[in-house]
Amino acid sequence: MTEFMPAVASDMPRLMTIVAEAQAYLKRSGVDQWQDGYPESGKLLSDIESGRLYKAVCDGESVGFCALFFGDAEPTYENIPKIMAPILAFTGDEIWQAMPHRAGDDPRNVLLN
Repeated sequence: MTEFMPAVASDMPRLMTIVAEAQAYLKRSGVDQWQDGYPESGKLLSDIESGRLYKAVCDGESVGFCALFFGDAEPTYENIPKIMAPILAFTGDEIWQAMPHRAGDDPRNVLLN
């Protein structure tokens, strides 16, 4: 079972290993994200100190990390829902159309049910 809990400063070595693995994976996949030194350790430590960084722990090992922002996110993040809403609506509808349906469901569109 995977649990999420606040990260602490002593998690930094494992966190940086996961970051390096992610950077290598992205590079192998032809994705240029995180290839310029981001995320730097100072920023991640700041997220730990502010209580925003959480770790995913499975069988006693940290397997992932995420930063959670509640009301104090970077301004750029405020635009993501506006950009993603049309994409998510389409994707949700596409998934709906591919799903098996109960008798009586209208399989043409998720909004019709």
